[in-house]
Amino acid sequence: MDENKYAIQTLSEMADDFLFSIIAVKRNDFTNNSLAFLHAHALELSAKSACYKLGIDIKKNGHNIMSIYSLLELHVPQIKSLRPTSQELDEYKKTWLRGDSSNTSFDIKNPDELYRMELSYFIDNTMNLKYGITKENIQVSLFEMSYAEINSHFMRLFNTCRNIYVTTELNERLKKKFFGAVGETKEVNELFDKLLNL
Repeated sequence: MDENKYAIQTLSEMADDFLFSIIAVKRNDFTNNSLAFLHAHALELSAKSACYKLGIDIKKNGHNIMSIYSLLELHVPQIKSLRPTSQELDEYKKTWLRGDSSNTSFDIKNPDELYRMELSYFIDNTMNLKYGITKENIQVSLFEMSYAEINSHFMRLFNTCRNIYVTTELNERLKKKFFGAVGETKEVNELFDKLLNL
């Protein structure tokens, strides 16, 4: 197997493993503090795998997912409407990364607004979530999700990248993990298909 194919296979399997972990953790403990880290890295790995599949050079982009999405947009224009805008990134920071925001509750008017803000948070803090703080020494790891559903904005962006590199084998691998954890029924099969077609 050549180096490019190996990178696609490895990154795509890791992205699916992070997705599976999100589903498994949310199912049993939807306030688990690792969830933001899992979401951020699922997005990063799926974006990188899509770039390798399309032959896009990302060696200089490191963990900057927004710059990787900017490169992908040239090949897959719909990514632009799925990723956060610069205004949304600024808005979430004003709300969630204020210096005085610990132990603060925020009034978010609807799930769609929450999902967009979370997506900004995941994408803007890929590296920060690994260590729990930003370079400015603002703690980011204490943000806690408190709902059991999968963020639909996250899934749409993840799936758009995944659809670039997905194979039958990759789907079967994820399905096997999914069914191994929750059992195979018609209802579970429909849920699995719905999840990957959001």
